[in-house]
Amino acid sequence: METSAIEIFYAVAHRLIETEQFCDAAIVLRAMIVAAPADPRGWLALSHCHEKIDQLTVAKELLAAGRVVAADNSQLTLALARSMRLVGEVGTTRDQLLDEVEDALASSPDEALLRHLEIERCAA
Repeated sequence: METSAIEIFYAVAHRLIETEQFCDAAIVLRAMIVAAPADPRGWLALSHCHEKIDQLTVAKELLAAGRVVAADNSQLTLALARSMRLVGEVGTTRDQLLDEVEDALASSPDEALLRHLEIERCAA
């Protein structure tokens, strides 16, 4: 599928999320993930929708799947660690995910992601 079509999916979904139409946004995002599974934005936004409708376990599983398909993405990894905390899965695995993000950011700093990493480390 063309990049412009993926951008349209994402823009429509984003607008639906802004208006709190999370179920409708999820439908669009599922189509986006099928069309562009390596685009982490789809996984992140879809998990956000499920989180907003109190489907925390589904959100976590989506992030875990997204991490496999869109490998080496610090945002997905950090979001998965956060999602694990929300479902009560704190421990070594979650700490390892946070360490992965920290290691990735050491070679490619991103101030916003670093702030979120600090927040997540303190939230545990």
